[in-house]
Amino acid sequence: MGKEWARLCNVSELNDKPPMGRKAVAVDGTDLLVVRCSEDEVYVCQVAGTAYEFPLVDGTVETQLGGAWSISSPLDGSVYDLATGNVVFWCPTDTVARRVLNAKPKDPVPLRVYETRLVDSGDVFAKVRV
Repeated sequence: MGKEWARLCNVSELNDKPPMGRKAVAVDGTDLLVVRCSEDEVYVCQVAGTAYEFPLVDGTVETQLGGAWSISSPLDGSVYDLATGNVVFWCPTDTVARRVLNAKPKDPVPLRVYETRLVDSGDVFAKVRV
C-alpha cells in the first residue's frame, strides 16, 4: 500500500464484537470512526454525523433493506450508509436535543467515508491521505 494509506488499528482493539465493534481514531488531524460490521467487513467514516456534528461512536449499527450496513446518529436519528456515506434518513427523530436546538438542517449532507482494507493480520487500513 502507498503513502496515502494509514494503519488505523487492529480489529482486536475494537470495543465490541461485530456488528458493534468500533473505535474513534485520529490520523493527521482527521478524526475517524472504524466500524466492524462482520468478521470481514470494516468501514471507516468521519467520526461525527453531518446534521449536528454529533459523534457517531455510540450510534446504532444495523443492516438496511438490501443488506447495506448503516449507522445512525444518537442525537437526531440521521442514518448513513457506511459503504457510500449516502443519507438513508435525514433527521427523522424528534428528540429533546432537536427541540432545544430548534432547527433542522436545510439539506441532507452525506457522511465522508474512506476506502478501507482489512489485512490478514487483522490490521485496518484506510486511504486517508491525498
